[in-house]
Amino acid sequence: MATRCCTITGLAEWLTEWAKGNARTTYLDVLLETGRVTGSFPRTTKGKALRHHLLGSERAPISAVVAAAIAREGSAASLAERLEPIIRQGMHAPYSSLATALAGGEAAVTANAVQVSLPKESLLLTVCPTAFTFVPGKMLVWEAPEAMGIGVYLWCLEYEGAYLVNYVGKAGGQGGFAQRLRTEVRQYKAGIYRLNYPAVDLNAWKHGVRRLLPGAMTREQLDYEVKEILPLYRILLVPLSSDDEARKVESTLISRLRDHRHQAVRQFLANNDKRNHKPKVEIEFGTGCHRIIGLTAPAPNRLLEAVQRAER
Repeated sequence: MATRCCTITGLAEWLTEWAKGNARTTYLDVLLETGRVTGSFPRTTKGKALRHHLLGSERAPISAVVAAAIAREGSAASLAERLEPIIRQGMHAPYSSLATALAGGEAAVTANAVQVSLPKESLLLTVCPTAFTFVPGKMLVWEAPEAMGIGVYLWCLEYEGAYLVNYVGKAGGQGGFAQRLRTEVRQYKAGIYRLNYPAVDLNAWKHGVRRLLPGAMTREQLDYEVKEILPLYRILLVPLSSDDEARKVESTLISRLRDHRHQAVRQFLANNDKRNHKPKVEIEFGTGCHRIIGLTAPAPNRLLEAVQRAER
């Protein structure tokens, strides 16, 4: 297993100072509360469950939990930003000192760092620059130069100049992307993925909100759905070198989107299989990549507000 150093000095010092006036409060409590507010952890999560959620061990030390939270969030500064609304409520030290301490972040002296286990492999993902479609005359996906290659693909809705992911899949066999996506579209139209499952509110879906309707989808509803939303899909291709890489990247992307802190990202993902998708590989996206909501771009405010309204 490879390791990554993440500084926790600033976070630990600031939260220790903050907790002096709250005798029963620890920075684990703050992390838990932050996770609940942002939707990262279930509301029933306790200390042991948080350790297991982040590190796979209920006995992990608090320092490792904090470091894992930093690693999961992407940067110490990002974690500090998420903590701000919670810790301001009981502030006993300037919040700026925490932000400053953490923003300097991850490249601290080894003595002030902890080791966090991470997947051994690391991949730089290159997403094809074209967003393909299923519409003849508009960059058909099976006519793409990469159509015979293998890798991962994303079914997306274009949203405010970015892409909101609805489904993540992989093409790892003979025939590559072209054959797999032809098969998927054919099965979609035949009702294999949708009949006997709830229909969606198509108007809401077109605005980035996946609201399920009561009852099972009928054949008539499916035909209308295919007509209305299949032309709206934009397909992003991520070529990879092997089926094993594709499997790991698929699982990692689904995990990232399913566990995203914003419900606006999680709710639109339609991967409803019961497999326990986990991060299998460290991934980064190449420069100049598409703006993919929840992966390479934040969720737009309009989307956050629309999802909040739909949940009321």
